[in-house]
Amino acid sequence: MKKKIMIGILLFLIFCLMIPRKEEKNGFIFYKTIFYKVTKVHAFNYRSETGYTDGVKIELFGQEIYSKMNEHDEIYHHDTLSFTLKENTLTETGGIFLLKNNSAQSYYYGAEYLIEQWEDSSWQEVETLSGTPLVWNAQVFELKGWDEIEIDLDWQLGYGSLREGIYRIQKNVTLQNEAKDRITLYEFFVIQ
Repeated sequence: MKKKIMIGILLFLIFCLMIPRKEEKNGFIFYKTIFYKVTKVHAFNYRSETGYTDGVKIELFGQEIYSKMNEHDEIYHHDTLSFTLKENTLTETGGIFLLKNNSAQSYYYGAEYLIEQWEDSSWQEVETLSGTPLVWNAQVFELKGWDEIEIDLDWQLGYGSLREGIYRIQKNVTLQNEAKDRITLYEFFVIQ
């Protein structure tokens, strides 16, 4: 009799350990047991072209055995250039951005930039104070190989003070001063 009870308890415990618990958090759905974990992802990602990261990840005994994530953000990555916000410089009216060349080749850029806000599940161009596109001087600057420069942007005259929200700033860079070789870089920031 004791043997049957022990087998029953053992089978019950094994059965309980094999049935996954479902947890949901921030666009992630987790199915967990002591042996495996399956994560389904459909999470907001403002760095993504579509606004979401989608995918599935499977772990067995704590080791990842399968992962397929469609992050849709390859358009924001460039192999040799980076455009980032300098830490602790962001305000509602501007910020300092770092443009870095991680190659020996020279790139060229101008003063122009564009600000967009994440609204209604897509990127919307921020309206200028005048209601018309901003006009820029036709200046061209060289970003030499392996250089990093600071670009101090004050958008108060063009855009005013930005309200709370998620934004991206667009900066165009060209190779060999050729418009056809234009590379669009983005940096993201949040105004709180």
